[in-house]
Amino acid sequence: MRKSLIAPLGALAALAFVTPASAQDQSGELPGEVNTWINVHECAETEAGTKVATVVFENSTEHTFFGDYRIGDEEGTPDDATGQEITEGPRAGQEFGPVYNQVEIPAGSADGDEVRVHLELGDELTEDQGAGSVTISSWVERGPEQKNFTTNREKEATTDCAEEDPTPSSNPSPDPSQPTEPTDPGGQDPVYDCDSLTREEAQDILNEDTSDPHGLDGNGNGLACEDDEDPSDDELPGDEPDENGKAPKPVPQPGHLPVTG
Repeated sequence: MRKSLIAPLGALAALAFVTPASAQDQSGELPGEVNTWINVHECAETEAGTKVATVVFENSTEHTFFGDYRIGDEEGTPDDATGQEITEGPRAGQEFGPVYNQVEIPAGSADGDEVRVHLELGDELTEDQGAGSVTISSWVERGPEQKNFTTNREKEATTDCAEEDPTPSSNPSPDPSQPTEPTDPGGQDPVYDCDSLTREEAQDILNEDTSDPHGLDGNGNGLACEDDEDPSDDELPGDEPDENGKAPKPVPQPGHLPVTG
């Protein structure tokens, strides 16, 4: 996981305890606000890489604070304040924790000038990140006034951003009972002909569009691809008259006796 903005890890312990009383309001808080939040991105592709989250720190006071964030189960580094009790504010009763990825939040970092840390996928992934997602936490607990500290913010970010290799789909064998639908190279409507269709298929296509755009009914009698039809019993060989105009003798057919007389 790469960070496009990383603050020095060393903490200034004195900032956790020194309170400029002259700058406080009646509630004991410094005028202004200190805040943090996390924006999660669904594997957003940028020029710098694949962005999965942005940690944002805001400070509208006149004094510098230090925020921090943690990615997954990464280990922190203790500083001089670690282990001491926080006595005021939203973290009262908790101990100062170790430093993970400390970020300086200068005075006036607000109204569009917030400090933003963009988290991007790197070549080395932790065990949590390799599982497809990672928990990101952020907070503020270093600065001149404990009442301006924040509680922990936490978001789950997706890290499974690898593009899936296209898997060739298995094309099922065509159903022989269905008519084929050849398409011309221009990508227009299907083009049919009697050579590629059975008589039944051709007739179904003709019935759907009797204007016969495919030329399946050459003589316009409503019957498709008649040239492909086998001779029927009514059109047996020998039915045509001979060159003298005389009717030929009938050709005996299997199971029939010749007519005499």
